Amino acid sequence: MPDRDTDRMPRIPEFVSVVIAALNVRSTIDAQLDALAVQDYGAQFEVVISDNGSTDGLRQHLADRPTDPFELRWVDSSACAGVSFARNNGVEAAKGDLIAMCDGDDLVHPGWLRALVSAAAEYDAVGGTLEITTLNPPEILRWYPEPDREGLGGPAGFLAFTPTCSMAFWRNTFDRIDGFDTTYTTGGEDADFSWRIQLAGMTLGHSRDALIAYRLRHTDREIFRQSRGHADAHVTLFARYRSQGNPRPSALSSLSLVLAVLLLSPLLPESFTHCPRGRWFFHAGTLAGRIRGSIRHRTIYI
Repeated sequence: MPDRDTDRMPRIPEFVSVVIAALNVRSTIDAQLDALAVQDYGAQFEVVISDNGSTDGLRQHLADRPTDPFELRWVDSSACAGVSFARNNGVEAAKGDLIAMCDGDDLVHPGWLRALVSAAAEYDAVGGTLEITTLNPPEILRWYPEPDREGLGGPAGFLAFTPTCSMAFWRNTFDRIDGFDTTYTTGGEDADFSWRIQLAGMTLGHSRDALIAYRLRHTDREIFRQSRGHADAHVTLFARYRSQGNPRPSALSSLSLVLAVLLLSPLLPESFTHCPRGRWFFHAGTLAGRIRGSIRHRTIYI
């Protein structure tokens, strides 16, 4: 965990807002809201659903929900497509001086909010911890690596970051860096947000106990599209932050990726390749995204 600002008194929020950027999550949002309803936080909070243009009847579905122990508000964030815009608009509408974020298709554990608030007392922003066993089938779990519960992510030799599906930050932290960058459309906005916090001289912490069940993509098409989008965003991050020290992938890791895509095709029997289909589509999407991003930014990031 990064060093704390030991000269600053621990901060206690006056009010906490949980912001959920949402798009067509009617089928999963009830489980997340039910999980938020049984948080052991011990104080009042609100939940703001920042709707980025859902077409599945999400607004009416929320209006028909039974009364929750928190104030539930729906916010129209359809003016601009993209999760970053929805997050920014949700924060602007929120009442809290501390903002927590989660997603509408995941599932917070009972101590999630309490742990985030406790950790945020010492930091300008704080990330939680993901687990993947609760919401995902065995065929995905057998190849997808378990997330690290001991710290923040980030490329070796550069700054840490935390995913926005489990994060909290103070409103003045958000204001100081002008929120999320809406030019990120396929991912990467969480790393950019985390890095700008740190480059502005503020602190980013981690809470091992702020646990959330994270929903992975399950079909080959979904896995490929998500990994391609994330890899494309990683090239954008490299292009923007290489002058601050954000490195390219190592030659060895790049070679391993190319060889995995070329030699471990799912057309071959898994008994021969020892590579599950999902892992291959993840690798293929990553390579495709890196190539696309390299062309777009006129750089080499393979």
